[in-house]
Amino acid sequence: MSEDAPEIPSEEAAAEAIETVDAAQDHANQDETNQDERKEETPMLDVHMPHPTHTWKDFWIHLGTISVGLLIAIGLEQGVEKLHHLEQGHQLSEDLQKEALLNRGRIAYDEGVLDKEMAWLLRCGAM
Repeated sequence: MSEDAPEIPSEEAAAEAIETVDAAQDHANQDETNQDERKEETPMLDVHMPHPTHTWKDFWIHLGTISVGLLIAIGLEQGVEKLHHLEQGHQLSEDLQKEALLNRGRIAYDEGVLDKEMAWLLRCGAM
C-alpha cells in the first residue's frame, strides 16, 4: 500500500467499533430514560451514526451529497428571503403613497389657513 492512501480498517476492527458505539448508545439511552422520568420530555436532535466509508469514491460521493444538500437548503432560504424583501418593498411603497396623499391634504389645509391669515394681516395693516 502506498503512504498516501488511507488505511482501511479490517472487518473485525469495524465490527468492534460498531459494538462500542452501540454500547455507548445503549448506555446513553438508559441515562436518557432515567432523566425523562425525572423531568419533562424535551425535543432532541436525531443524530444518526455515520456509515463507514470504505473507499475514496464513497467519501467523495458522501461529501458531494452533503454539499449539494446544503447548497439547496441555502438557496431555498435565500429565495424565501428575497420574496420577503420584495413583499416588504411593495408594502413600503404602498405606505409611502398613502402618507404622500395624507401630506398633500395637510399641505392644502395649511395653505388655506396661511392664506386666511395673510388676508387678515393685510386688512389689519390697511386700516
